[in-house]
Amino acid sequence: MESRLPIVILAGSDMQKGFVPPGAENLHFMVGYKGADVRVGGRPLAELVLERVRESDAFGEVYLAGPSRIYSGLVDCPIVDTDGHLGENLAAAIEHVVERHGPESRIAFIACDVLPEAREIAELGSLLAAPRDSGVPPALAISLIAADQDLGSSSWKPKYFFRPRAGLDLEPFLPGHLGIAWPSRLRTGLLLRLLHLAYRQRNRGYSRRKRTIVLSILGTLLRRDLWNLARLEPPTLTYSVLRYGLGTFARWRRGEIDLAGLELGLAKIVVRRRHFRREGPASVRIATSRHISFAKDFDTREELAELDRRVSEPLP
Repeated sequence: MESRLPIVILAGSDMQKGFVPPGAENLHFMVGYKGADVRVGGRPLAELVLERVRESDAFGEVYLAGPSRIYSGLVDCPIVDTDGHLGENLAAAIEHVVERHGPESRIAFIACDVLPEAREIAELGSLLAAPRDSGVPPALAISLIAADQDLGSSSWKPKYFFRPRAGLDLEPFLPGHLGIAWPSRLRTGLLLRLLHLAYRQRNRGYSRRKRTIVLSILGTLLRRDLWNLARLEPPTLTYSVLRYGLGTFARWRRGEIDLAGLELGLAKIVVRRRHFRREGPASVRIATSRHISFAKDFDTREELAELDRRVSEPLP
């Protein structure tokens, strides 16, 4: 990668078991600070993630976002002391990193409960960070992992179907837990709110998830538009987000949208208007990968046992 971006390991808590989707009722879901509580070969998972990120040589300074009372002494990196929900932890991490690296910093994020190999981190990181044809990196780069492969004990996870390109058949994907954001180019507050809501509703049915997210975000949008009116700016945020957000969702549910269409829809919602006018759909990148380890976050004891077996297997 041409630039060594700072990267944050997100190590917040899951203190309550979330919604259990059909087919996963017999699994044993874990709660707590998984980066500290989950041990692989006797070592905390967050320590292993930190080690592999550094071994990848793909990023610069590494930070961990989580409560210092939990992680102090467990990881050898700066800790962003935060203990809220996903959006709050991301906001604290962004503020911390921007303060140290400057307002135009791009920041990578990886979850603390996945364990990809160092070479996989380097490969996917390169795909996400590379500039577009214009020479400008995307304002937001996220990853989707092909789910048409052996998922083992993670086969219960809800899959999302997209067309990789127009004219191709629908294919299943899972979210990858590595991404890059350029906060100064994004509607950061809105994006963090959407991420928090989507994460909280991640295992629920699509109709329930859409209704909850729309109702929860509507007040935020209207307040922002009132603020824009007070500054004599056009109050277009509510219209833009609802139009493109609901339109993109509807096309996806009908199986019509490809990844380029999804990039456009996301860019219309989360990228600042000034930057979108310059870069258009290139403001958002969705990189696909077959590195299944990025999608297999450890939600259940069954998934952890599978990881333990894999790690303990002798090398060929």
